Order: sequence, then C-alpha cells, then structure tokens
Amino acid sequence: KDYNNWGWMCEYQQGKCYEIYREEIPQSFVNKEFCKIANDVYKEDALLLFALEIVVNDKQGDIMLNPGNYRLPQPPSHSNEKFTYYGYFIAGSKEETENITTF
Repeated sequence: KDYNNWGWMCEYQQGKCYEIYREEIPQSFVNKEFCKIANDVYKEDALLLFALEIVVNDKQGDIMLNPGNYRLPQPPSHSNEKFTYYGYFIAGSKEETENITTF
C-alpha cells in the first residue's frame, strides 16, 4: 500500500467534525453585501457562511447559494412586510453559529 497519499484521510477526519446550521442573521446586516458579511463572519468567528435565505412574513424563502454581491434587502418603508434573514453556516457546533447574533 502507498501510505504517502493518505493526507486526504486527515482532512476527511477533520471535516467530519463540521455540520451545516441555519441561523438568523441580525438586522444590522441589512443593505450589506453577502460577500462582505461572509468575509466578516469568517474573520471574526471562523465560520463559513455559504448561503442566504430571506423569509418574508414567515413564508419560507428560496435559498441562494453564495449570492456574491447581493445586498440584504430592507423592507419598503410603506410596507408591513417583515423580513427575516437566515444564513447557512458550516461550523463545529450550533453554539458557534449562535454568536453571529452578537456580531
């Protein structure tokens, strides 16, 4: 057997510790670009934000994978619509993603 090519096994074992979590993104991120939010979250909390979901009036929204320069929209001021933003994170635990609310 060629034991020199087993580096992938260490990466695989390390990666098994991570899961995908859905967590609410604070309203303070409204009008900011997704890529900027993802970058800040990675730098501050070492979390990988890879998708966004916008829920309007408690109706499940579409999930956008890596929407790049897309800005989190603000509800129109004349509307009674309630926007809730959710991020999809790769993290080691749910507790790690809950810190985003205090970011």
